[in-house]
Amino acid sequence: MEEAQCDAVRHFLPYAVVPVVSDVFVRGVLPVVRPDPVVRVAVSIHGEYDLSAYIAYEIPIKKSKGVRSAGEMLRIVMRHAAGTQFYSNSEVSSALGMTVVSLRGSALRAGEESHEERATEFLQALAEPYVDEPPSPAVRGFLLMGPETLRMYVSGRDVREVIGADVKVGKHMTSLLAALPSLVEEPERQQDSDDPHCTRVVDLLEW
Repeated sequence: MEEAQCDAVRHFLPYAVVPVVSDVFVRGVLPVVRPDPVVRVAVSIHGEYDLSAYIAYEIPIKKSKGVRSAGEMLRIVMRHAAGTQFYSNSEVSSALGMTVVSLRGSALRAGEESHEERATEFLQALAEPYVDEPPSPAVRGFLLMGPETLRMYVSGRDVREVIGADVKVGKHMTSLLAALPSLVEEPERQQDSDDPHCTRVVDLLEW
């Protein structure tokens, strides 16, 4: 399930910059492991960084046969973000101030892949080099908590649980990129968190 979460992050990242539909942008891809593995894709309109205005679509990773692909998740999000939708109270909850919509049953209809989507996925598989060892830390998710504040959800070789890392988005992030693997795994930097998507948080805003 970790691989599926990481793949979803890679697939949705471009839509933090370009709209997934109309004026709607992806603001986060959030990992949930228990009780069942799901991915929450948070969206908002352009320029909106108030978490209370985010809608997070919760999509199960597992389906009746195998694992739901990131491309299928994208088509599901596009369908629900395209216009006004109505959900029952049992389908709506909250997390970190965001509205969470749990998609199940017929709400998970994704539609058919287009020829362009198939071609893109084929080319991505060729363009991305295969490695025996997964990257460390593995990026399991992210959340834009403000125009300059990013929370990354990562897991490393020594720490298999998900750790949140808060960083400031700026021009000089290269040094942080190099130091990140060791920083997130230092126990003295980790703090308890009320974020349901991670077990602990590392504050790197001043790093």
